[in-house]
Amino acid sequence: MDKERARQILELKRAIDSDPLFVTREFIGEHPWWAQEEILASVRVNKVTTVRSCHDVGKSYTASRTAIDFLLAFENSIVVTTAPTFRQVEHVIWREIRGAHKKAKQPIGGKILKTRLDLSEEWYAIGISTNDPDRFQGFHAKSGWILVIVDEAAGVSEEVFQAVDALMTTQGARLLLIGNPTSMTGRFYDSHHKEGRSTKKIHISCFDTPNFVNNGIRNVADLRRVDMSKVEISHPYLITPEWALDMILRHGENNPIVQSRVFGEFPAAESNTLIPLNFLEAAVELRKELDDINSPLDDEETKRKKLARLKAFKGRPSASADPARYGDDKTVITEREGNYVHDLMVHSKENTAQTAGRLKLLPPQDWISIDTDGVGGGVADIMESDGYKNIIQIMNNAKA
Repeated sequence: MDKERARQILELKRAIDSDPLFVTREFIGEHPWWAQEEILASVRVNKVTTVRSCHDVGKSYTASRTAIDFLLAFENSIVVTTAPTFRQVEHVIWREIRGAHKKAKQPIGGKILKTRLDLSEEWYAIGISTNDPDRFQGFHAKSGWILVIVDEAAGVSEEVFQAVDALMTTQGARLLLIGNPTSMTGRFYDSHHKEGRSTKKIHISCFDTPNFVNNGIRNVADLRRVDMSKVEISHPYLITPEWALDMILRHGENNPIVQSRVFGEFPAAESNTLIPLNFLEAAVELRKELDDINSPLDDEETKRKKLARLKAFKGRPSASADPARYGDDKTVITEREGNYVHDLMVHSKENTAQTAGRLKLLPPQDWISIDTDGVGGGVADIMESDGYKNIIQIMNNAKA
């Protein structure tokens, strides 16, 4: 290597070391907004950086750029990224990493796959799912520099966080937690409400984002009186005032969804909630992953693993029915296989014989539960008189 080339490499290394934004700006050619800059800078110096934010602030984008910056800043470092489901790992944060690697003005180098970027045998980034905490074993950077990124952190289990703790033993270990604050329990919640040594806590409300700041929208009052036709959207990919106002008008300021998705705050009403918001979102995300069996992006090994997981998730077939008749109420029939719930079948203005006929058309079920308070009793009578011995009558007004 000639002296000029060696000098250029040394200058480049110094620039990356001194500026956590250098890689994103000069290598990839992008200019993050202030909160993204704060996150990139924090991970360099703080053991733990935890970020609770509203919807659409570029969380996964920021996590991906942080991964690349850390990898290039520290020789022989390891970056481990995870999320509640592998679909989120592969199609969200790693889509961003793959995109950055492809578009970079200055070549990042290495070999990139769907969820892995190898600079050398001991210098790499990898994406793994959280369905098995044992997957987190064995990641030990000889350099001492390791970064763990937990995307959508509110949906990750305590067992996984315990496995992550085992990776945080070296002086150069870093942890980035980032996500919407959808639960008032768990490690993500604790990271914002309990003291932690070298923990940087970052909160991003919609009112902190460029499309609000640039239009002088500082609070709900400003948002309610702003003329939306005059609002300028400087960052089309970020949360907009129109969307935030629509959410507030439809659900109210105290709704858990609004508190989390608009204000970036942990819901205040979870004690009065039957099913926590993060449970619902985790169920929706898992359903997406299980339904993504035939993705054209998957190789044969990935398809095999997905089919095995779907088979393990499904169980005994059953059905349930909440019958109605001719009023405004609707008849709802649900099929499920173990923990997998099929799409609801909803019908209206049908008599009890028609509802019973629909139940008879279902594939064989281990049992069919019918709400027999009211008109449902007639449906159960028809089914039982026709020889169905797998009917379970649910009487909600009866004693337990």
